[in-house]
Amino acid sequence: MGASTALLCVGSSLALWITGRLFQGASAAVVWTVGMALLTDNVDSDELGGAMGLASMGMTLGVMIGPLLGGILYQHAGYYAVFGLAFSFIGFDIFFRLVMIEKKDAAKWLPNVSLRIPPNQTDREHGILESHIYDSDRQEDLPTDSFSVYIASTPEKLPVSSHSKAENGSSSAQPGRRSTRLLTLLRSRRLAIALYAYFTQATCIMCFDSILPLFVRDTFGWGQAGQGLIFIPLSLPHIGDPFTGFIIDRWPQSRVYLAAGGFLVTVPLLTCLRFVSENSLGDKALLCVLLALIGVMGGVLEPPIMVEITHVIEQKEAKFPEVFGKGGGLALGYGVMNAAWAAGGLIGPIYGGFIRDSAGWNTTTWALGALMAVPGVLLLFLLRID
Repeated sequence: MGASTALLCVGSSLALWITGRLFQGASAAVVWTVGMALLTDNVDSDELGGAMGLASMGMTLGVMIGPLLGGILYQHAGYYAVFGLAFSFIGFDIFFRLVMIEKKDAAKWLPNVSLRIPPNQTDREHGILESHIYDSDRQEDLPTDSFSVYIASTPEKLPVSSHSKAENGSSSAQPGRRSTRLLTLLRSRRLAIALYAYFTQATCIMCFDSILPLFVRDTFGWGQAGQGLIFIPLSLPHIGDPFTGFIIDRWPQSRVYLAAGGFLVTVPLLTCLRFVSENSLGDKALLCVLLALIGVMGGVLEPPIMVEITHVIEQKEAKFPEVFGKGGGLALGYGVMNAAWAAGGLIGPIYGGFIRDSAGWNTTTWALGALMAVPGVLLLFLLRID
């Protein structure tokens, strides 16, 4: 991350800038995926909502405040001041990761710490598996005739078929194991809907990231500082993301309704942005109020999606332990989740910029509203939580 940012800083040609962005994106994907996996491994299931709320708050504030700080620094301190701030954040990140003690290491000194360990081969042979309740997409998962899983109420060793032993012994060597893990996750209807919702939210956020500064420049005549400050009402409400997470921890069944409600309420708010059209105090106030309400809805819908994705991954790990192996599927699942966000980050600026340039601001607002309506309907009517 640091090297790619340095390449962007000193680059003087389009080729260097593209190379720097490619390496920066790849390193950011690794950092984000590993960070989410570490967070999930070290947080109990009944506190997962609050943890995901904190993660959602940090991620969204970073995306939204970045243009704000960058615009102010660039206007008042120059080009290199912007990269100086970026290098300082990267340095703090490296420092905190180096001093962090993982839960499995801390268990040496804290014997009462319980680790979240995915089911492995020994658990299956001894029949010690916790039963789970699965959703309506259980028929969509991979067939179970390729391996044997025994569930028992006593720790007595149960017989394992020779066919299962042969497959268990060679599972790590199968060339299609990695693709099988991915297919097992993606065959879940719940996960597919949650990933699409996450992708849509990223698309909407990145649309604002690209078209909002241009809109306030053309409509209000604001400079770079003002173009950055307009992200404050959109990002500040995300401080309440942990509160949404605590609600999910207290009432787990509410997460689907929170996410669906957040998407559906955002639709009229986005559409009402069309009424901001003149350089007047009233229109400026209306824009800030609408952006603040959109930010509140973003804080309502993001943590439930992240928690839902985590629960689906954990259920898949428990149902198909031989597919995911000893390491589990959290890292893979969060990699797919990060890919959905990255896809939204790629499509969002293109989607918003193309519509604004070809059809204008009014069409852009209802197009964004229509985009957010689809996952709201899918979450409300198709996603069932047992």
